[in-house]
Amino acid sequence: MKRYRLLTAGSLVVLLIISCRQNDVLTRVRAGDFSLVYKGTYRGDLRFLGEGREHESTVQDLRADIERDMSILDLISGEFYELPHKAYQFKYAAIDEDRDIILLRYFARIPEHPLYAGYQIQFVFSRMPLRPLKIYTSEVPLE
Repeated sequence: MKRYRLLTAGSLVVLLIISCRQNDVLTRVRAGDFSLVYKGTYRGDLRFLGEGREHESTVQDLRADIERDMSILDLISGEFYELPHKAYQFKYAAIDEDRDIILLRYFARIPEHPLYAGYQIQFVFSRMPLRPLKIYTSEVPLE
């Protein structure tokens, strides 16, 4: 029983540390610091993660941090683009095992535009330690 309590307390401390580190970066972006935001897309060998995969709890934790205040997505778009867009939606999570990266992609549609389907924002996190590395944003052309 004592071992279980120690393990639970240790896990809680690790989660709090990870959460604070992530929130610090996201808080900086929400405050107008776009130093981690780059125009473009992540270039790497991505494997898409479906639901129920081995990284599901990590992805859910990262999504919770981002989606706690979705205005971060609109702030990024407002800094880099001028066209109005619909609300952002989570599209997928992927992993780049060679670089030890987890990526979360969000997309917002631009209604009735002749060239662009919308905007995407990709949050790139290192897996060990779990921390934000970069945020990429780009226009998504119509196919």
